[in-house]
Amino acid sequence: MKRSRIFLAAFWISNSISFGLLLTGCVLTPTESHSKSYSPKEKVYFQPYDEVWRATQLAFAHYPIKMNNMDLGIIETDHVKGDQIWSAPHSRKESTMGVKYQITARIIAGTSKHKKGTKVSIFKKVEKQRDFFAQVEKLPSDGLEEMSLLYRIDRELKIEHALQKLQKRENQ
Repeated sequence: MKRSRIFLAAFWISNSISFGLLLTGCVLTPTESHSKSYSPKEKVYFQPYDEVWRATQLAFAHYPIKMNNMDLGIIETDHVKGDQIWSAPHSRKESTMGVKYQITARIIAGTSKHKKGTKVSIFKKVEKQRDFFAQVEKLPSDGLEEMSLLYRIDRELKIEHALQKLQKRENQ
């Protein structure tokens, strides 16, 4: 009799713990691998301003450019919409009806950690208009396209540096 009570108590305790873990396990798992935000993505390159500007222009080569002003340090795309909208390789293509966005890059020369550097900030403004009469709704960006552009800028700078190094070696 005493053994059956102990067994029954242990059975109920283990079942309640398992049920509790089952319920909280679903709640604690993240639903998305990246967060959406309205803030820009930024990176500092310890390269001259002119080189970072050129690399940024090359990274934006496939976008329709609205403003390209080196003196102000701004590159801005025209509205990207419809079938031109960028989608991450790992995500499935969703309906882009009424969605458009604009990407703005600000390039600023300065010093960081007592070194001369150039900071690139990329901001993506996403808007959706459901129909002609509806108000424009601002949507957050997932940040993947901005990070992709920063990666392209970094790659362009590394390629340029490697070419300069090779040219210097050839001239000697």
